[in-house]
Amino acid sequence: MYSIKEGKKSGLFRKRALAKMAKIHKMLLEQQNQPCPSTSTEARADTEVVPLVTADQSFQDTPSVEDLPLEEDEEEEMPILEDGEYDDDDDGYPITESDEENEDDARHVDEKHNPALHFMNRLRLWGLSHKITHDALDDLLGLIRETTDIQMPANCRTFLKTPKGVGKEISTVAGGQLWYQGIQNSIQHCSPYITIALDAISINLFVGGIPMNNCQPGPTQLWPILMQLYNFPEAPILVVGVYCGSSKPDNVEGFLRPLVTEMNQLMDDGIIINDHSFGVCFNAFIANASARAFISGKIIRRVVYV
Repeated sequence: MYSIKEGKKSGLFRKRALAKMAKIHKMLLEQQNQPCPSTSTEARADTEVVPLVTADQSFQDTPSVEDLPLEEDEEEEMPILEDGEYDDDDDGYPITESDEENEDDARHVDEKHNPALHFMNRLRLWGLSHKITHDALDDLLGLIRETTDIQMPANCRTFLKTPKGVGKEISTVAGGQLWYQGIQNSIQHCSPYITIALDAISINLFVGGIPMNNCQPGPTQLWPILMQLYNFPEAPILVVGVYCGSSKPDNVEGFLRPLVTEMNQLMDDGIIINDHSFGVCFNAFIANASARAFISGKIIRRVVYV
């Protein structure tokens, strides 16, 4: 559902207007080419067929299609919509993916020609890149509102577009905390890279430990669960979940159980992306020696040679 503003940006209204103008033009041509209903000579003399363009007349001198009369049914087909409303009758010209791409291009054009929007986006990127505290960013937003005409949000969380309910996705497992986004949700985020040329999605999974020695209050380890769409190499590497704790997970059951449960379900039921059903198959599990030993429950014996 698109508003009037979005329809103007995407060029959809212009396409509809051109289509209706062409329809009216065709109707007028058919009316002018119809034979006169009267057979008398006087009636034929009174009837004059005016061509759209004569030999001594240029195209610029012809009457505009906008000045031509419309029939009642044509006038009823073009309702006037208020801002925020949309027309239920697409008249054969539905909104397609190309219209959405045109809308994205229009947003980039708006940012280019709107200094305030460009400034807000750059400031948001600056705050995230340099890890500016929320208190400092709140003060900065207030200073910008007081000294400039740029409309800034009152709260930095609104300005940074911080997602809500992130804490609900974090659970305590295996001696640490696990944020699990899920395989299906991760794949949905990169749906533009997935085409219907293939009927199945082959998945590579990666698990490994990353030590964070400079963290407070003590040593911390991150164990991310990464995923690669093997038969769609253009798609980026996806983060399925992240474990955080003072050391590696206490047991592999609590760490990988959500991943194994969802993977079994997707392999049985498949996944629907862009209104197309795909099968899901497991290709490889990538890990280094210590991670493989942890996942398989084996103990690595290290021998030190003197």
